[in-house]
Amino acid sequence: MGIEAATHEHLLFLDDDNFLPHPAWLTTLVDAYFANPGATGTQCAWFTYQKRDSMVNRWCYLFGMADPLAYYLGRQDHLRYIDRTWNVSGKVLAEGADRWLVRFRLKTCRRLDRKVF
Repeated sequence: MGIEAATHEHLLFLDDDNFLPHPAWLTTLVDAYFANPGATGTQCAWFTYQKRDSMVNRWCYLFGMADPLAYYLGRQDHLRYIDRTWNVSGKVLAEGADRWLVRFRLKTCRRLDRKVF
């Protein structure tokens, strides 16, 4: 419904339960997107861990997923907090100080933020 009503070229998928961890969060994602012509989307590599979250949510965020089953099936869509290299899925084309440019194959692509871009 929202995508069909969109009047601009770019879309932002933001859920009502998203937490914006710092004021430059959106700018960082948008800059990464526009710095890479041909990019289809951007996403944070790690979930934001907050002590006020429930124990289950904190555990999931530490392991890079929103659901414990995803980890055991090898389907997490974010990095674990201890990871500092891209190891989720796709082929790393370029690596920067704070980001990775990754190519995904549609047949093997894991969901990015529960959506395939």
